[in-house]
Amino acid sequence: MKIEKTNWYDEKLHKTYGDNNNGLIWGINYIDNDEVIECEWFKTRQERNKQIERNKQKQERNNA
Repeated sequence: MKIEKTNWYDEKLHKTYGDNNNGLIWGINYIDNDEVIECEWFKTRQERNKQIERNKQKQERNNA
């Protein structure tokens, strides 16, 4: 599964939903077979990036 960083405003979701997602604007898209299957949102870029690092470490342990 691939992951990619995303942002509420870059995706123009504020236009679709008319809000700021309760401040949760920094996201991770989880992608399988070129489709976003899940999106996880965070209040800060740092929180999102920490989660990405945790995901990478978990994947490395599973591959070892």
